[in-house]
Amino acid sequence: MIYIAPPSIEILRERLIGRGTENIETIENRLKIASDELKKIDFYDYVVVNDNLEEAINKTKNIILNETK
Repeated sequence: MIYIAPPSIEILRERLIGRGTENIETIENRLKIASDELKKIDFYDYVVVNDNLEEAINKTKNIILNETK
């Protein structure tokens, strides 16, 4: 399993607010879910930090390609 993680909860908050697609209540709920998920990060086989979208895509792609060999 691969977990795509935000660089931090604060950056995730900024990204969600910056999109302007959700109200603050929805954003706060998503942040709570993300915080809960991060507590279970050890259950994942791989963690990719989405600090740079292009790099995160390439890392995820490489994981999938290596696992399917």
